[in-house]
Amino acid sequence: MDITNAKGSDDRLSAKYVDLLKAAGFEIIGVHDDIVFFKLIGYAYALSFQSSNPEYLSFSLGATIDADKVKDVSQRYELVQFVNMKLKYVKCHFEVDDDDGEDSVHFVCDLMFLNEADFTRCAHTAVKALDNAYISASAKFADVV
Repeated sequence: MDITNAKGSDDRLSAKYVDLLKAAGFEIIGVHDDIVFFKLIGYAYALSFQSSNPEYLSFSLGATIDADKVKDVSQRYELVQFVNMKLKYVKCHFEVDDDDGEDSVHFVCDLMFLNEADFTRCAHTAVKALDNAYISASAKFADVV
């Protein structure tokens, strides 16, 4: 059996999104069955989806919070409300890693994706919205994030 010209194929749904993200100008930094990690300039993002509903996409940007930042729940609530109510397309939440106790803030933009021709526009719109949310929240709540 001659395998010198054999090519492998990746039939995971994530492979489709890897190709679309690359075509949109993003650098791929990690791939799993239901999530693709990518970056553009300095930030890293994630694109996740469910194989049962691949038209629903979730773009996200997460950031670790420095230990010296305010951890007051009421101030974090204000930040979440600011993002969730005032910024288009983006929702925000906080998480604490049970293993290391590190806090992080996450910005998420959920989209319904129906046409591959629109993917580049959708991806760049989502990334812009996530960047705007992170920058706006960091500026307004500098002592929290």
